[in-house]
Amino acid sequence: MLTEQVHRFDLFFGDPGMVDRIRDPWFRIRGGVEWKEGGAFEFSQRFRAFLPLPILERRLGIFLGTDEDEREDDPDYFDIARENPVAAGLRYFFRRHEHFDSSVSLGIRLRSGKPVAYVRPMARGRFAWKRFYFEPRQYFFWFSDDGFGTETNLGFDYSLRRNLLLRFNPGLIYSETSSGVDFYQRTSLRYLDYVLGDYPHFAVNLELISQGRTRPSTKFDHHQLRLGFRHRIWRPWLRLEYGPRLTWERRIPDEDDDFFEHWKHHIPSFVVFLEVHFEELTGPRRRN
Repeated sequence: MLTEQVHRFDLFFGDPGMVDRIRDPWFRIRGGVEWKEGGAFEFSQRFRAFLPLPILERRLGIFLGTDEDEREDDPDYFDIARENPVAAGLRYFFRRHEHFDSSVSLGIRLRSGKPVAYVRPMARGRFAWKRFYFEPRQYFFWFSDDGFGTETNLGFDYSLRRNLLLRFNPGLIYSETSSGVDFYQRTSLRYLDYVLGDYPHFAVNLELISQGRTRPSTKFDHHQLRLGFRHRIWRPWLRLEYGPRLTWERRIPDEDDDFFEHWKHHIPSFVVFLEVHFEELTGPRRRN
């Protein structure tokens, strides 16, 4: 089934959107290092956990993690993780229908040492037709320090084969403090190697990510090309991910800078992650 195939890809790659629909106990610790041109190193670590409560048909659960509201596959992952805010709260899943489900998160996040309350509803659709899979997501959020905002995320998947998936993932983000709209486009070709029946062991991901904004004018300001290799080592729950990256950044001067806006030359880097990830991949997941 195409929906199950996309679900398996998302689980094995640790797609950040999985935290919005996981209803079983789920836990992940992820640490890594990025080596950049010139010998510079950036270190990062994150963790996430979700535990359903034995009430309300297990549709209510507790979450805890770093950067609960951020996307872990952003090009500035290592820059975001320097602050490493921790978030905790409750997530409630509304009843699931065939092509639609939704949830809401109520939490407290520590930002720069100060507690920030937030609410984050999410609505998601699912539509499969032949080899095509479409999954639109709509997020709304309110932070006690930054106010309201919204994110629209559209996922288009095309199944080339059982173990090969082509993905297009555009999105728009707006908040009261952004003075404009941020937009992004992720295009990826993903391969899963099934060495033991339905149990994936090794994966390859070729991805191009572009980001931009509408302020002061609409333009892209970041492109990144990635090649990632991901596989299980020693135990099924222990995974290693590594691969090269090329990054292009638009340099925009601040008020105190005297240079002209320009694109910086490509920046090569190499990333290595070690991940402890507990989830279920060997059978169909519970449908509540």
